[in-house]
Amino acid sequence: GDGMEVTHPNMQSTKKALLAKLAVEYNLKAVVGSDFHFPSRWTELGKRLDISAELTPIWSNWSQIAPLNKELI
Repeated sequence: GDGMEVTHPNMQSTKKALLAKLAVEYNLKAVVGSDFHFPSRWTELGKRLDISAELTPIWSNWSQIAPLNKELI
């Protein structure tokens, strides 16, 4: 694939830093995770999912892959 998950809401900062380093090293785009895996206390979807400035979000070129349908917006 072209990307790797580099963070989720409850990830420790040391692990985030390691994953960011690996993404840069292997030229992978950044993906964030807030999906459900098992019942537990969880953070509201989309919260605390910032990525490092040196990373390229995987969604950065989505409009080039599938141009926006202006009728749906």
